[in-house]
Amino acid sequence: MRVRDGWFGLVDDPFVRRFFTGYMWVGACAVVGESLVAVYAIEVLRRDASTSGLLAAAIPAGAILGTILGRSSGDDTHKLRLHPSWPCWVPS
Repeated sequence: MRVRDGWFGLVDDPFVRRFFTGYMWVGACAVVGESLVAVYAIEVLRRDASTSGLLAAAIPAGAILGTILGRSSGDDTHKLRLHPSWPCWVPS
């Protein structure tokens, strides 16, 4: 068994591919927001470190609320059929 075989075993399954891609984008957006929050609070808002801390705490709170409120309805088969060709960059 090669690493390539394992990779294609993962990305051939549409559910795993969508989960992996979604998880990657959500993580990337959270990291960018957390890295810029201190600079934004100090430079743009002209506030102190406590404001920066409150803004940084709002990022995971927003992620939790988005997860709870942003659920899609329907069974798993219906959810998988919503975007059959997404993401396009993964070879099928």
